[in-house]
Amino acid sequence: MIAIHVFAPVEQADPAKMRVAPETWVAWRFHMIGKVAPHIQATRSGEILMIMSAAPLRSLSNHSTYATALAADNALVKSLSQKLAPFNIQVNAIPQLHLKPDLLTTGASSQ
Repeated sequence: MIAIHVFAPVEQADPAKMRVAPETWVAWRFHMIGKVAPHIQATRSGEILMIMSAAPLRSLSNHSTYATALAADNALVKSLSQKLAPFNIQVNAIPQLHLKPDLLTTGASSQ
């Protein structure tokens, strides 16, 4: 996976970069799970654990493209968990958060 960071005001958003972000964060997960799902469905048990970002959980200024792509990632987890539940397959996500504590409470960094 290639990391694409698109942090800019919405009026300066580059449509080409906006199209790359979902491809980078969502499509590769979809592809990989599509390869694994038939095998674990056949065994009728298993777990899929995705390491995600918590960015969509907290609105941050100038991060709309990033947060939108990662929100799609979170929606993928929910959708897959519903689809694979009848096969006794759990789908979960661990949202990582690498932000300063004051950014979580106030939405603004002290620097």
